[in-house]
Parts: sequence; structure tokens; C-alpha cells
Amino acid sequence: MNYGRCRKQLLLAEAKLQIMVSDWKNIKSKVWDFKEEHMTVQGLCEDQAKVVGYHHYQTAEVNASALGDLKRLFELKSDHLHQTFALHSYTSVLSRLQVESYIYGLVNNSPFLKSVAVYHPDHAPQKLEGTHSDLILLKECISVLFSFTRRLIEDTQFQNDILLWLQKLPCYIRNTCEYQTRE
Repeated sequence: MNYGRCRKQLLLAEAKLQIMVSDWKNIKSKVWDFKEEHMTVQGLCEDQAKVVGYHHYQTAEVNASALGDLKRLFELKSDHLHQTFALHSYTSVLSRLQVESYIYGLVNNSPFLKSVAVYHPDHAPQKLEGTHSDLILLKECISVLFSFTRRLIEDTQFQNDILLWLQKLPCYIRNTCEYQTRE
């Protein structure tokens, strides 16, 4: 299923983006070099007593190498975000829509499945005309979806989508069985 591959690529792109954010935080801490410095000043007061003053302060210098690394990382992150991540996000949504379109077409192109979808036992039509091939396609679709539930999948969005489709599709088979037992 293309949708599963697209979701996997999207998760990999997201993980790479998280690594880049982690690297950015690491390099960001190295951009400035802080040094503790102190100064001792000696002098004489009006009464000719010696006085000593101490002043502690910090100086900061820009680490040009780290700044260059940070700039390159921003460019890589920007490219990854705008090219790779956006592409995988788009193809993931598009693939999900293709699956939903297939399911919609499967039900709507079959007069039998379409009529079973709105079947209610109290208002049953006189005769539902259906073909065995419609039910076979529906069962194959459900079987493919069930095959994904048997796999270890870490993508919760993909799992939720599969479960949502699996909640909807078996209703058609149930309604068919209810209708056939009524006849």
C-alpha cells in the first residue's frame, strides 16, 4: 500500500528534522565563547592610604567556525523542510485520499453495495440485485487492511486510518447478511 510507504517516508523526514533541531541547539551553544576576566586597580586615597579595587566581568567572542556551521545547518534545515518534508507530507495526504477514493468508488460504483449501505431492516427493498464480484472486491479490500493490523506499525496516524476504514467497511457485509437472512 502506497499510503504506508508515504507515511514511513514522512516519519523518517520528521525524525531527520528533529535531529537537525537537536544539532542546531548544540551548535547554538558554541557560537559565543565567554571568558571570565578580572581587573585589579590600585590607587592612593587623599589621605595617602593604599586602596585596591577588583572588578570581575565577562567578555564574549563570536566563534566564526560555529557561526558558519550554524548557517550551513539552517540552509540544510530550510531545504529539508521546504523540499523533502513538504513533499512527503503532500504525498502522504494524497495517498490517503487515493485510498479513500478507492473505497468510495468501490461502494458507489456498485449498485448492490450502494443499496446495502443504506439498508435498514424495517424499510427493506423488495429485491437487492448484487453481484458476487462486488462482495469479493469488498472482502479483498478488508483483507488488505487487516493485513496491516497484524504488522508492528509505530505510526499512530496510519494505524488510526486503517482502523477507521475497518470500522466502516465490514458494515456493508453485515448489512448484506442481515438482508439475506430476512429474505
